[in-house]
Amino acid sequence: MVSKVANQVFTIGKLARLASVNVETIRYYQRRGILLMPKKPPGSVRHYSDSDVSRVQFTKSAQRLGFTLEEILLLLKLEDGTHCDDAREIAVQKLANVQMKLADLKNIEMVLSGLVKNAI
Repeated sequence: MVSKVANQVFTIGKLARLASVNVETIRYYQRRGILLMPKKPPGSVRHYSDSDVSRVQFTKSAQRLGFTLEEILLLLKLEDGTHCDDAREIAVQKLANVQMKLADLKNIEMVLSGLVKNAI
């Protein structure tokens, strides 16, 4: 869960813990452009914000739903108002994919239910 304290800053380790990922995932997302790398003040460490935690959590959720990192990047661009049509098209395609999977799962559920009933 994201901290409720506004304007709180975190180290990369704390960001990783709050987002339930490891530090290497944060670094990977930075290399891929999912997460910006904050500037490092001289003699200090980089600091991340609540919005960074939310961005990582959103990315992990989208990945679990089957979105690729490229697709997630387009979806994240909705924040700045660019690529809305592209992001919408990706969402429409993913929705159709999810609906097909749900239909397949319903069919599997019916077959398994029948097998379980007949086995009793």
